[in-house]
Amino acid sequence: MGRSRASARTPLCWPGLELSVGKCWAPTDAQPNAAQLEEMKQYVAGAMDDGAFGLSTGLYYAPQSYSKTEEVIELAKVAAAKGGVYDTHMRR
Repeated sequence: MGRSRASARTPLCWPGLELSVGKCWAPTDAQPNAAQLEEMKQYVAGAMDDGAFGLSTGLYYAPQSYSKTEEVIELAKVAAAKGGVYDTHMRR
């Protein structure tokens, strides 16, 4: 995702996949260390500052399926602190 601002008519959620694939580490089942989790939080905060509506995940799909509940909670807290929502794409 670029650093362009979202339109007021288009509520966008920051995709968790972007965090787990292109930004912080390779798409594996490796869990983030404290520094990587902090980096992920900064990406969420930056996206919220740029106009994102919240954070969304697709926890059914790899690599997000490897995320621990605590990781998702920590990232969702960042979005919530900035007035955002957490949304998940679920199938089954």
